[in-house]
Amino acid sequence: MSGPFQFQASLTPPSLAPCPRGRRIDHTGYVIDDTQHESQYALVSDYELVLKRSDIGTCTLVVPRYFSYDGATIPAIAQPATYGPFDPIVMPAALVHDWIYTNQYFGKDDRGRELADDLFRDLLLEFGAPHYTARLMHGAIRRFGDCYYLNTARDQGDLTTLGNILLKAGIAKPDLIGRYRFPAEVVEQLP
Repeated sequence: MSGPFQFQASLTPPSLAPCPRGRRIDHTGYVIDDTQHESQYALVSDYELVLKRSDIGTCTLVVPRYFSYDGATIPAIAQPATYGPFDPIVMPAALVHDWIYTNQYFGKDDRGRELADDLFRDLLLEFGAPHYTARLMHGAIRRFGDCYYLNTARDQGDLTTLGNILLKAGIAKPDLIGRYRFPAEVVEQLP
């Protein structure tokens, strides 16, 4: 283990907009039908974190605007000991974690997943979660999160939809790979 992530600046919560189930916010800010998606929040503007850790150095992670997600996946039975899925302490960590699981920012192997899970824990701590709660939630993700890191056809479809929305908003294809770290195989499928 290489110690916790360090953040270059004081973190602020992401700017999120509620998004009814089966809907998504498009590049114009309008809610559109998307019955395949179950998100309840969408990012209004890019959420950028500058991270530092001894084993990976310094990197900039950017979650793109319009990325939508369903809050933290916390079983109801565990919520009294942790947080609800939309608690302000857990929302930023869940947003970043969901983005990393979707685009496999740190790589497709278990090491990439471990980095994503460690970042989730460290963001929980940064936003005010007690150490024991962050460790408990981190342990649960390490134990049960492997099936979500597989990057399914649905994840690829979500990335393709988001990529199209960003292209319509004027984002250049090279930025999808460079700035947002979209997988190259997804960007190659975009118009």
